[in-house]
Amino acid sequence: MFNKELLNYLVCPTTRQPLIYDEANNRLISKEIGVAYLIKDGIPNLISSEAIKISDKELSK
Repeated sequence: MFNKELLNYLVCPTTRQPLIYDEANNRLISKEIGVAYLIKDGIPNLISSEAIKISDKELSK
């Protein structure tokens, strides 16, 4: 399980902006560039090259 308290410290490695926790899909989202960083075993993978591009529809949720 992801510790939501980490959101106070984590930022997008590309934009340096805060990330949004998508609990339903267990990932962190950077709305500014439209990517998601997956979380595995409670640890977010914030490697930019491994981020997943997400659709505008997913961003608007």
